[in-house]
Formats: sequence, C-alpha cells, structure tokens
Amino acid sequence: MPYKHKVLITSAGGFLGSQNIKYLKNTFKNKIWILSSDSRKLDSYNTDADHNIKLPKGNDSKYISEVIKNVKKYKINFILPCSDEEAIKLSNNLMLFKELNISVACQSTNTNKIISNKIKTYEFLKNSNINVPDFKVAKSSIEFFKYINYFYKKNKAVVIKDPKSRGNRGTIVIQHDIKGFTIFNQSREIHMSLSYFKKNKKKFINSNFPKLLCEKLFSPCYDLDVLANNGKYICSVLRERINPAGVPFRGNIIRKKKKIENLSKNIVNLLNLSWLVDIDIMTKSNGEPVVIEINPRMSGSVVVSAIAGVPLFKFLFDLNNKKQIDKIKYPKDGLIVVPKIVCEVIKQNEKK
Repeated sequence: MPYKHKVLITSAGGFLGSQNIKYLKNTFKNKIWILSSDSRKLDSYNTDADHNIKLPKGNDSKYISEVIKNVKKYKINFILPCSDEEAIKLSNNLMLFKELNISVACQSTNTNKIISNKIKTYEFLKNSNINVPDFKVAKSSIEFFKYINYFYKKNKAVVIKDPKSRGNRGTIVIQHDIKGFTIFNQSREIHMSLSYFKKNKKKFINSNFPKLLCEKLFSPCYDLDVLANNGKYICSVLRERINPAGVPFRGNIIRKKKKIENLSKNIVNLLNLSWLVDIDIMTKSNGEPVVIEINPRMSGSVVVSAIAGVPLFKFLFDLNNKKQIDKIKYPKDGLIVVPKIVCEVIKQNEKK
C-alpha cells in the first residue's frame, strides 16, 4: 500500500524533535513515511523517522538544491520546516516546490519580510493596534545610549534585542537589582547590572545598527500555537511556559484566555497567516499580554498541544488535503505537560 503522506521534517534534532515524529507515526500509522533532517548527523536511535539525512543550514547557498535532490529521491509530498532560516529560505522558493507538487508549511515571502525582523514586527503590530512592548529603535550609538537611559530611568531596567535573532539569542537585560553578570535560567538570555554593561559594552554590543530596545516584561510567558489557512483563523492552543525563558524546555501549563484567542485571530487576519504558527507572548507589569515574536514556522514544542488533546498535526495534514477541520475540545485550563527522560540500552554493532 503506498503511503498517503511522505513528509520531510527539518531540524528534527531539537529537544522534542523525536517526540513530534513519534506522535505523527502513532497518529497516521502505516499511512505516513517520514524523512527527518538536521544540519548535524542524526543517529537512528535518536529519532523514530523512517530515514534520516543531513542537510546544510537554512542560510547555506546549497540548502535549496540539497532539499530538492532529497525530496525527489524520496518522493516527498509535504515539508514541515522547524527552523526559522529554513522556513524563510523555503518560502522564497515556493514556486520550485509547487512545480514538484510538494506542499511547504511556511508563510508567504511578504509575511516573512515582516515577522523575520523584530523592528518591522513591532512597528507593524503597533500600527495595527496590537499590543507590543514599549520600544525604541536606535539608529546610532548616540540614540542607543539615550534609549538605555530612557528605559532605565523609567523602569529601572532595559532590554536590548537583536532585531533578526530568534529564541532569545542576543537578548540582554540590564536591571537595577542585578549584581554583575548572570545567564537567565540556563537560557540564551543574559542579565547584568548597568555598571557591568558600561564596563564591558564592547564585549556584548557590536556597531551594527539599528538596534531594538524595549521595556522589561514579566511572567507568565506563553507559546501560542495557531492553525490558520490563508488569513482565516482555525484554532489555537495557549501554553504557559514553566521555564519563562523557554530554553531549556521544562514543560507547559495549558491556559484558556479569550483575550489572547482574539489576539491570535487578529494577527492571523492582519498577516494572512497559514499552516501552524508559533507566537510568543509575555506580560507587562500591569498584567497586559503583549506579542514579542511571531515565528515563521511551528513551535518546536507544538507536540505538547497534541499531547494535551488538540490534534494540531492531524489538523495540519487535513488542511494540506483540503479536508474539513473537526471542532476542537479545548483542554482543561491548568493542565500540565512536562518532559520525561527515558534511558534505553542500544545494542552496538560488533566490530568486524
């Protein structure tokens, strides 16, 4: 019996990559065949995919040619990108895959031009009356230190973000009650005092402008999984992070908040979103939720929503096959899903 779904899942070496694949295999049984890829070599015992390949990173000039070579070889009909760089590169080459009758779960090039840059994202959302952090764009060194002083005087804290980095990479928090330097919750985010920053600024800040400076935000922090089709909202799941930084992943608490659901509907419509999208949300000091990032691909931890009872992967494939999406039964508010580590013995091949 031929497989109905022959899928390439990229960047499958992430923390929950194997669980995503396992869920898909359990959902579609013998109707799905999965090719997983990563920029690092994937060992067969680390993934439940039918076959694993190594691909260049998404920003590599050979990326698209290598993808095309492999999707032809393995007769792939659906690509699920799981890194920003790959989703953007695939988006810029959608016509090539359309000619091969391959669907790619990514946003349009025009949408990615906005959401791949935090400055453009914040400006677009603010002009559309969507809540974002109080922010300033520094176009020079003079403006940069002017805005540091502005936020620090106003809030006793300031956040510096790299406009094009994702997942807290390049994020610096300067705060009055921090002594010296620290890494926040074992994440990619670094915290420091103002005096430490001034003494070591050359170590942390390059001369590339513009730079984004924002007010400091607070917990709760959320991942919002949103399913959409050409600007039409289908459903969403709100997951509060147990580790506010997101990385390393510690699990989620499922939440139900009508205000954030309505927020996701507006964003889908404004940006003409499709497929599965990950929207990151944090909270202002007054409790107001604000959008801090819209990712051009599904969340690396989207399987949590499926485990909680919302079959987003099934819906994603129904969408690809133009089938009607079932009405969801939303999980109970407060449901907790956490990762569990299982150790297994792997039999090694004997040396000949």
